[in-house]
Amino acid sequence: MLSYEVLTRTDKRLLRDALASNGGGVDSDFYPKACRERLLKLGLIQWKPNQHKSLHYASLLTITAAGRALLTERALP
Repeated sequence: MLSYEVLTRTDKRLLRDALASNGGGVDSDFYPKACRERLLKLGLIQWKPNQHKSLHYASLLTITAAGRALLTERALP
């Protein structure tokens, strides 16, 4: 089981922002590549499906159920 304590401040900020977007997604360009890759690998975020076939939507990240569960398990500071 993933522990909240292993996440960096940037990881927590990305998860917090993705949760606050209410499914709208956050722009991946605002977060370091290493952070995005780590959270994608852990299954806490995912690329937003490109429903509109535009480049803008291709760079959006959304929180997964696992990411949401981790945040609700422990409130972010």
